[in-house]
Amino acid sequence: MDSKGLQEDRSKRGWQTLHFYKAMLLIMVALFVFVAFPGKASTVRAASKGPYTVTGVKTIDASVFPSPEFFTEVEIKNGATLIVNGNVDSDINVYIRDNGTLIVYGNYSQIGGYLYPSGSNAKVDVSGNLSIINSGFLYNVAKSAEINVGGDFTYDSGESARYNQGIWTVKGDFSTKSRKAGTVTFDTVYLTKDSAKTLTLRDSTSIGSLYLENCNELNVPMYFSGNIYSNANITSGTDTIIKKMEIGERCTVNFNGNLIAEDEVRLHNNAVISVSGDYTQRAGSLVVNGSAAKVNVDKNFSVIESGRLWVFDKAAAININGNLIYASEANSDYSIYGSWTVNGNVTVGNDILGTIKFDRLNLTSKDEKTLAIKEGVKINSLNLVNNNKLNLNYS
Repeated sequence: MDSKGLQEDRSKRGWQTLHFYKAMLLIMVALFVFVAFPGKASTVRAASKGPYTVTGVKTIDASVFPSPEFFTEVEIKNGATLIVNGNVDSDINVYIRDNGTLIVYGNYSQIGGYLYPSGSNAKVDVSGNLSIINSGFLYNVAKSAEINVGGDFTYDSGESARYNQGIWTVKGDFSTKSRKAGTVTFDTVYLTKDSAKTLTLRDSTSIGSLYLENCNELNVPMYFSGNIYSNANITSGTDTIIKKMEIGERCTVNFNGNLIAEDEVRLHNNAVISVSGDYTQRAGSLVVNGSAAKVNVDKNFSVIESGRLWVFDKAAAININGNLIYASEANSDYSIYGSWTVNGNVTVGNDILGTIKFDRLNLTSKDEKTLAIKEGVKINSLNLVNNNKLNLNYS
């Protein structure tokens, strides 16, 4: 080999040796950073991840959602549709923009982050069950958004639902068990199961408008707070509490069991509530302001503690097969209109503060009737039916 070739060969080998040592140095530096500063390595990796963005129509499997180390969020852009085949366990935020749609063929669980259908006319269609659990929560559901659930809906999160205004259609049972203090509200709920439905609410959950379709049978084992705009046959549990109930115009609610109300019960025009057990209004008011509304109680009707009566319509009818007991501690300077028909005894006035006046009171027992009233109680019209014997106690 001549001197020129020898020189080129030495130069080439020198560059190869230099590259080798540079590579070894980089590997040693990387190992040092990994061992000495493990958090730095994670930070470098996290900086490379980003959102999973959907435009147009896209079909994927469920592996995108449970991997926050790969994606920071899922964003369904305006007018886009994301179709997911399989069960979803989402641990990241899911945004649905204007006219965006999320379709899940399976169950959907928001186990972390939040489900965020904030866009106008956003839609969520889940063929199976929809669950918001663990640290997942609902946030800013637009008023025009639709959430359709083919199975059961469960909210059992450590977070409360916020700004939840959408229209919910649930073909299974509906349950909220949020473990965090605060209100979980639902603006409009349609329960469409074709057999008896179960509505399990925690004490601070409320439903703005409840509609029952296909079957009017509804089991309420714990609490109820909401406005009912369809006929309903409600079966209560032994400890069921009505936090609030409003019955829409021309709707009939049959309440199977004892009704205990701790807030307002309101009847609109031609609304009817029938209670198969005792009805106790121990806080809030029974408000009958609708024309020709009816209250039917198979056993005793009691207004106690801070409960009150507001009956404004003279055509209203309150029919009590047992006893009427008015022993409220609330101020009672008002008139109670409507026709009151009582088959048992009447006790009005215990602990009353003020004056109370019944417009019409009909006593229908075949046995001797007892009417016990205190000073300040007035009855505009008293009618004795079936038996004219009356035991009057006035104090």
